[in-house]
Amino acid sequence: MAASAAAQAVPQGLIRVKVTYPDGRPVSNARVTFTMANSAGPRSDMWGECSSDGTCQRSAKPGSSCLLTAAINGWASPVTTAIVGADNGPIHLVVQRAAHIRGTITAGKEHRVVPGAYVVLFQRSDSKPTAEQVSRFGELSNVPQEVAHYSRADAQGRFEFFAAPGRYRIVGGSAPSFSGAEPTKQFDVKEPKDIEIDLHQDRPGSLQIAGHVTFKTDPTRGVPQAVVNGASLDAGVVGNLRATSNADGAFQATRTPCDMLVEAHTGDKLLAGISRISADDANVGIALGPTASVHARLIDQGTGVPVSDQKVAYRVLCDGRSLALGAESDGSARTDSQGAFDLVGMTPGWKYTVEALVPMGGRRLRRLTIATVAPEKPNAIELGDLKLAKQRRRSGAQ
Repeated sequence: MAASAAAQAVPQGLIRVKVTYPDGRPVSNARVTFTMANSAGPRSDMWGECSSDGTCQRSAKPGSSCLLTAAINGWASPVTTAIVGADNGPIHLVVQRAAHIRGTITAGKEHRVVPGAYVVLFQRSDSKPTAEQVSRFGELSNVPQEVAHYSRADAQGRFEFFAAPGRYRIVGGSAPSFSGAEPTKQFDVKEPKDIEIDLHQDRPGSLQIAGHVTFKTDPTRGVPQAVVNGASLDAGVVGNLRATSNADGAFQATRTPCDMLVEAHTGDKLLAGISRISADDANVGIALGPTASVHARLIDQGTGVPVSDQKVAYRVLCDGRSLALGAESDGSARTDSQGAFDLVGMTPGWKYTVEALVPMGGRRLRRLTIATVAPEKPNAIELGDLKLAKQRRRSGAQ
């Protein structure tokens, strides 16, 4: 009875940690990293600082899988796996003398240091939930595999971490949200020694680009207040470009050095144009001409009934990939009570996918391609009835 009462006293949405040195002494002020994930949401990283008795706690959804590690002043612990709500007592983390990971991050042919670069050390976990945890919470499909430790390089491009024995990978770049082209290295830590790991990126993490938006019918005239968007063509590289042209049609922007499509359009999307640029291009010209539009009606595949209030959108197709140029709202519409919709702003000479954006819970959307279209002229294209499978739709379209 006493054990049962103690179990009920522990909040089921709370995960508790106790950090000690190898001799059992509590580690006050240790930084604990909690990397959590559950089947209903994405991974999240949280942190906490231990009190004078070496304890720390965080709340999370019961059943979430959690990776835990602690560090302080040259000491660090291996990764431990826990399930939120599965353990009544605190999870015990023991810090040990850690390896000192140091290095410099550089970029470009001149190997220039990158002051203030973002560097992330990923600590790998090989541990799995116990059989008892699985029996209580079921098979967890979204178990995180790594803990991320974040840092910034100093003015000389130097960075450092302290790491317990284990497997690691390290990535660094000049932006907080990595594009995928940043240098990555993998290594093992087996003992507490100094480890030098330098990171070099062939191209800088970002570069400046200048552009000019003109009228296709009169290349000498700039288009003011044109909306400019770019997207990466390189697989695995996230690269965006956002800008607005000035009164002369000129613009400047910061972008990731990768092959890109750059699109510009007027506010009403009646004029638009697309240009392709390489990773090294520092200038781009975009000529705007009249756009094409699409009209269609969305119907339920099983019943033939119009699908109302469903969000639809289009993306440009290039090199076998569909790309979102700009915000989702830039090329989207909602079906009316009869399932009808119009999409405007397509550049003739390019191919597009027409998609239904179906909610999947939370903020997640499933993109279902319902048509492809390749306008050759700036006219209205009639696609007729487009079918949407009922079993794939959920109420509350966003």
